[in-house]
Amino acid sequence: MKKSRYFFYQVKIGVNYFFNFTVPKEASWFLQKKIIILPQKNNLITQKIMSTKTRNIVGWVLTAILAFAFFGSASMKFMGGADAAKSAAAFGLTPGILKIIGLVEILSIILFIIPRTGLLGTLLLAAYLGGAIATHLEHQLPIFAPVILQCIVWITAAIRFPELGKRLMGNTAVV
Repeated sequence: MKKSRYFFYQVKIGVNYFFNFTVPKEASWFLQKKIIILPQKNNLITQKIMSTKTRNIVGWVLTAILAFAFFGSASMKFMGGADAAKSAAAFGLTPGILKIIGLVEILSIILFIIPRTGLLGTLLLAAYLGGAIATHLEHQLPIFAPVILQCIVWITAAIRFPELGKRLMGNTAVV
């Protein structure tokens, strides 16, 4: 029987995913010295999903889409006519409260746009949209629009703020 010239290694990626590879016995001392050997350049561990430039562009495009949606919604709350007052009355909101909600919406999206306060803006937008979802559910209205916006907010935040993406997906996520 012939002895194998290779060592088998298994690297844990995430919770239930493993990357298997073999290393010749002659090269195994690298692993014993805690130097990681990656057998191929394009494997799952070393391959990045997006370059930094692409991530920045996608993040800012999604941020612009969100800003357009939230500024449009807030402007309808401030300058809305009879239709806005009628729909607000159906929810039990007065025009004054509607303007306060519009102000909170503008403040949240401005904080989201500014990179230094983006995480705070993410949390405020998530809370705002959570309230919108709850209100829609309470009044038996479709929740499609606020759920889609909520998903876009979190995807945009994970792209713009890599540390948030790593915390959401686990420490081994490559963003």
